[in-house]
Amino acid sequence: MPDRGAEIIRFFKSGARYYVRAAEEKNGFGWSTMEPENAWRKTKKAVVEKTQEADTSLPEMYRKRVEEKIADANGSYKAFFDHFSMRTGDRKSAPFWRCENSGGGMRCEISGEWKKGDRLSQSTQALAQELENVLLGSDFGVIYNDGVMEIQRRKNTD
Repeated sequence: MPDRGAEIIRFFKSGARYYVRAAEEKNGFGWSTMEPENAWRKTKKAVVEKTQEADTSLPEMYRKRVEEKIADANGSYKAFFDHFSMRTGDRKSAPFWRCENSGGGMRCEISGEWKKGDRLSQSTQALAQELENVLLGSDFGVIYNDGVMEIQRRKNTD
């Protein structure tokens, strides 16, 4: 962390601690209790200049986290279907999501017969919400339609 008296930027608070970055250090992130309270001083707002065209693709960190959530969902479907197949003797194939990179985002599609109807609507809705949570802090969101979840850059509403 920076030296005492150095300027820091607060991002958010969790409990009694703040997530901060040293203003002079590009990668100087960390947690602070920000004590003593009388040490707080307001500074002028930082102006961020746009120096280059922004990358429009889904960052690798988010892509990996989405892939992990999809793998977890597929594992849960398989476990449930295996369990009930053993109990009933019915050998239905478990649904699974298959994802691929698509333009600047991702496209995830549920397997064949599970696209029709709304038999998985609640679990799909829960998965879409989990993916939205994963994407917090990014410019990307989830759009679901007819067995396909697309992760795309959110439309600018300015």
